[in-house]
Amino acid sequence: RKAASTKARVYVGTSGVDRSFPPEQSARLAEALRVAEVDHVIENYAGMAHGWCVPDHSVFNAAGAERHWKRLTTLFAETLI
Repeated sequence: RKAASTKARVYVGTSGVDRSFPPEQSARLAEALRVAEVDHVIENYAGMAHGWCVPDHSVFNAAGAERHWKRLTTLFAETLI
């Protein structure tokens, strides 16, 4: 609903196993951001369960978390001044 008012770059890392954000919701978000011409990336972490980046979570995945944090720090380095 608010995609058109978004001015920032957007990065969404989605877990491949997440009933709260199913593929059809991801597609809906991608379409809204595309139509609004928002600079965005929606990246699916296949095989990861919701919470995979939290070290003390039961579904923590070190390789997936490293990939995700690397992606975020790259985004920050490219975007923040």
